[in-house]
Amino acid sequence: MSGALLLLVSLFFGFTGYLLPWDDLSFSATKVGTDIPRAIPVLGAWVTKLLRGGEDVTADTLTRFFGIHVCILPLFLFFLLAVHIYLVQKHGMSLSLEAEGQQEKVKEIPFWPHFVFREMIVWLLLVGILFSIALFLPPSLDKAADVMAPAPEGIKPEWYFLFLFQTLKIFPAHVLFMSGETLAVLLMIVASVLFFFLPFFDNKPTETKGKIITLLAFVFILYALVLSVWSLL
Repeated sequence: MSGALLLLVSLFFGFTGYLLPWDDLSFSATKVGTDIPRAIPVLGAWVTKLLRGGEDVTADTLTRFFGIHVCILPLFLFFLLAVHIYLVQKHGMSLSLEAEGQQEKVKEIPFWPHFVFREMIVWLLLVGILFSIALFLPPSLDKAADVMAPAPEGIKPEWYFLFLFQTLKIFPAHVLFMSGETLAVLLMIVASVLFFFLPFFDNKPTETKGKIITLLAFVFILYALVLSVWSLL
């Protein structure tokens, strides 16, 4: 569960941080992104208004996204990491079915200092790569956002949201008694909920169940890759 939450928090980091440059592209993309929840029945308009801090994307939205991005989400992320580490200490690391079936005891290492030092090496390496990219390949800024200007032609979200963007595009205008956009958004919400509760569904792993879940995971990865490339092309 903590892994699913970490992934969702990471996506929300990207969503809230994308507006912070406050240029035409980020402004228009955020306007489109925050308008998607309107398709949710009953609560859609309220969710959009909650995200924007009003009826439209304004300076209030920028302030709200900045506060969420630099304060609320980091604190929540640290909390999730603490819970994740606690669960690892309490239940141990998950093993493959082959390893669980072995009679010999799996080799273990102490959490402190061995595991912590190993993790620190990875973290320092990743932080070094991140700082190097920020230093040598800084993102360029377009002109400041104009709230009265129309959205740029052919606007698209960042790469990690492309498959969702393309999913909305491939649905027809109407499916039976509801709009295609509403159906697509509801399916995304259901998929997110199922992903979040996956540890409860897979709490007693068997070879058959493991193969099915692994197959579904590969299907999802392939689906995301194909639709992301399709959106780019």
